[in-house]
Amino acid sequence: MSPEIEACLSKAAEDWADARKILTLPLPKVAARHAYYVAFHSAEALLLARSGRIAKTHTGLRAALAQLVKDSAIEDRGLLTFLARPINTKN
Repeated sequence: MSPEIEACLSKAAEDWADARKILTLPLPKVAARHAYYVAFHSAEALLLARSGRIAKTHTGLRAALAQLVKDSAIEDRGLLTFLARPINTKN
């Protein structure tokens, strides 16, 4: 695994830990934001691993990932769908 992929996965792990901690507080929007970044950094790692490229923006990441997973596994397309969906924190 390349250092760049490891860095993306490390960021995802940090955000996951932060989201879990924040869930113990009455801050659901903040926890949701960290959860989104878990998916975002995981998608960066996937893109790097499969194409050797990194995207500079959220939109660029979604577009590159869409191209990458168009004929791929359902799990990969699920990540793309999640990244495109706004987070609903109203409950």
